[in-house]
Amino acid sequence: MTTLQNLQMSTMNIGDWTIEQQNWLDDHFAAYIHVRQVGDLPTFWSCLSKSFLILWPVRKTLWPTMPASRCLTTTDLCLVFEAEKKCKKCIEEYFNNKFKSVTTHVAHIGDWTLEQWDWLVEYSDS
Repeated sequence: MTTLQNLQMSTMNIGDWTIEQQNWLDDHFAAYIHVRQVGDLPTFWSCLSKSFLILWPVRKTLWPTMPASRCLTTTDLCLVFEAEKKCKKCIEEYFNNKFKSVTTHVAHIGDWTLEQWDWLVEYSDS
């Protein structure tokens, strides 16, 4: 399989989270709610996506059999960059969609505390 085919396959699958990835994302949902209230989403997205990509590097998806010690070409690095950008967008969409799902069932959200959001998230997941 060519690198381009790997990229096309990986970007089609980005956003199709594994159970482990979904659990990890869900564990960070309460922090997302808090940051939405405070208003520092750019920093949150940057830190969250960086942590996610450390745990699940795009490079392993693109080239599962390539040794980590092998240097990537300029073309390879561009492919990694594009796949990471797509992954970051999917992470944001995951949180935004989950937020919409949770809040559509609530008549008035107001200024909820973090504890109230934690309860609501746990309730909506059950």
